[in-house]
Amino acid sequence: MIGVCLAIATWFVMPRDSGDSAAHHGHLSAANLLKPFRIIFSNPQSWFAGIIGGLLFVPTTIGALGWGASMLNKGEHVTMAFAASDVSMVPIGWVIGCPLLGWISSVVAVRYARVF
Repeated sequence: MIGVCLAIATWFVMPRDSGDSAAHHGHLSAANLLKPFRIIFSNPQSWFAGIIGGLLFVPTTIGALGWGASMLNKGEHVTMAFAASDVSMVPIGWVIGCPLLGWISSVVAVRYARVF
């Protein structure tokens, strides 16, 4: 019910768009489809962001989600249901923590950009 109310509210709040012009888009070809990927993969910052993101993501995925419930069950002697509910909070931490840390880094960058 809440989702339906939010969808209706979004319908009225969102601005109307007149649409894209035909001149804005190129013709459909393999070269035009691959051009954005060539731009991204040729940028070294994309590679650094992917490697760092992967190195941050893999330990929590494998460690917490893969072995966490078993470790809590056998090592801490909690029920498997409690261990699974505990471990299921890891993705919630990603959902809350990632935007929060992004906002904090933006605030720090803006605040201290004048210092350097």
